Formats: sequence, structure tokens, C-alpha cells
Amino acid sequence: MTAQQESTPGTRSRLQVGAWTVDADSGLLTRGETSVRVRPKVMDLLLALAENPGELSSKDARSRGHCF
Repeated sequence: MTAQQESTPGTRSRLQVGAWTVDADSGLLTRGETSVRVRPKVMDLLLALAENPGELSSKDARSRGHCF
């Protein structure tokens, strides 16, 4: 599964991951009529994983703020 990212000035980003639209600014994942709000740390992790597909990252590195 791949993520497609689009950014506009003043926003973090909006991603399309499969059937889900990820809106980083609002913290929402949307699929059809269903929206789910996620916590900021969850969104940060999702964005880091989407921006670095196929790369490994340890929990220790992420906790120190060194995602990838």
C-alpha cells in the first residue's frame, strides 16, 4: 500500500492511504462517511511512517524524537 501526499501552504499535509484520507491538521482519518480522530502522537507516527515507506525505526529512536 502506498501513500500519496499533498501539502498546501499553512498545512501539515493530507495523505491518501488506500481508501483512507489522512488530514494531519485536523487529526482525522476519513473513509467514505466514517471519520476517526486520532491523538497527535499517533498522527505524528502515521506521518513519519508514510513519509518513509519500507524503512525501519525503533521505538527508542522515535521516543527521542529521531523518527527515521
